[in-house]
Amino acid sequence: MPEVQHRQIDFFDKVRFIIQSLPKRKDYKLSEEGADYSTANGKARGFETCFLCWRSVPRTKQEKKTPLCYVHDMMSTSKEYRRRKNMRQRMMEILTELEAEIPTPAQVRQENKFHPRDFYLGQIRRLNGYFPAMAEYMHELHPRIESEDDLIRALEHPIPFDKLTDAEKAAWEFHFGDFGAYFELNYERMLLAEAWLRAEAEYKHGGKR
Repeated sequence: MPEVQHRQIDFFDKVRFIIQSLPKRKDYKLSEEGADYSTANGKARGFETCFLCWRSVPRTKQEKKTPLCYVHDMMSTSKEYRRRKNMRQRMMEILTELEAEIPTPAQVRQENKFHPRDFYLGQIRRLNGYFPAMAEYMHELHPRIESEDDLIRALEHPIPFDKLTDAEKAAWEFHFGDFGAYFELNYERMLLAEAWLRAEAEYKHGGKR
């Protein structure tokens, strides 16, 4: 990409994270009148993030229920749901720490002269890097993470493809391809996964509750 486009991307990247740091209005929700869930592209663009982890959740137009992935699709009255909801509070604390610690794609490009894609892929392979919990999880799940596509698929594991419709499978494939081609877009998801995995480890070993 021409350098002028990199500068534009870096500018909007910074604006995005400034906006993200501002107080959130809980009563605000984007209108779905123009949302298109009829195509693979449209379905994938409408994916949300699971309330109890970092995985993506397919949804339909005007769906109101709390987004829960295939792993955590459970009743809100269940013991495990309540446990992870409590864990979420600790996860958010860790996430705030990571946002202050781990460089954004714009910072990586400016300060390290690396392409963010290569920087983050390298970090995820290192147990002593910025994402130690994620590196350990990925190694146990899929020791041979060699490409952006491998990582995206591992992050979303497990997905019951044998139970999905052709349209749903196509949406997932678009999702993998989109985030694989523009790997910098995974920055927030990588931080979220690292935060959840660290929180899970603390709860597993009797840490904060």
